[in-house]
Amino acid sequence: MKITRRKLTLQLTPLLDLMLIVFFLQYLQLRENEVQRATAAVVVQQDAVRLAGELEVARQIAADATSASDALKRQLTAERQRASTLAGEAAAERTRTDQMLAREEELGRLVVELFNVPQSDINKVLNDPGAGGVARSPEEVAVLRKQFQDLATATSARMIRHLLVFDEIRKRCDVWEVFVDSQHLVTVNTGARTASLRLNIRDDGDPDLARFETDFLELARGLPDPKSLVVILLTYDRGSRLIVTEALHQAMPEITRKLARQMTAVRFEYADLGIRVGP
Repeated sequence: MKITRRKLTLQLTPLLDLMLIVFFLQYLQLRENEVQRATAAVVVQQDAVRLAGELEVARQIAADATSASDALKRQLTAERQRASTLAGEAAAERTRTDQMLAREEELGRLVVELFNVPQSDINKVLNDPGAGGVARSPEEVAVLRKQFQDLATATSARMIRHLLVFDEIRKRCDVWEVFVDSQHLVTVNTGARTASLRLNIRDDGDPDLARFETDFLELARGLPDPKSLVVILLTYDRGSRLIVTEALHQAMPEITRKLARQMTAVRFEYADLGIRVGP
């Protein structure tokens, strides 16, 4: 039996085409993978930049919060120190107030005791006539006697109010105390200054009121500038001669009017309190 040999013929062109297709597909796959990796890298980079920005913002917020916290702590410390200082000042003020109230209470009690004037002295003041020789009316004596009794029996609180009212009045006006002693020496006490002048007696036995008026006006011009209101209070010693006190009682209103004309911005008032009891 005869064996026939067949000739094997390979077609390389299709194989080459197939190989090229495979290579191209692999190339496309690699290209796509590279694009995906590049895209992913860009996304990662963008995320990193965004996260870095957010981290910086968070860090700044944390720094601001820390700074604000420190400022609040300092403010709280300062407020505590201020509160402590104010508490100390309040305690000191309460102590001073308590001491002042205690002193005022004691002062009021002492003044009440001081106004417990002996009845004999009150009678002397109320019953003696004024410089003009005119005795007080029974109604005036009754009113003054009641005022003395009220002052003698007043509570310390009421006396303190009385003194405070008197002090406020004195702040708004000046009081000139004009006192005539038994030797005809006239003393003017304004509170801030004391001056004296003599009321001379003429050869005919009458007071020289013209000279006294001139001397008094000259003395008044040399005194410190008074407040807008001046009250002139005339008192005299029990031993003063009636001719002297009566002459002054008549002359002082005219002297007061001349003072008002000289000092137009000042109002002058005059009152005769009569005999001074005590020094």
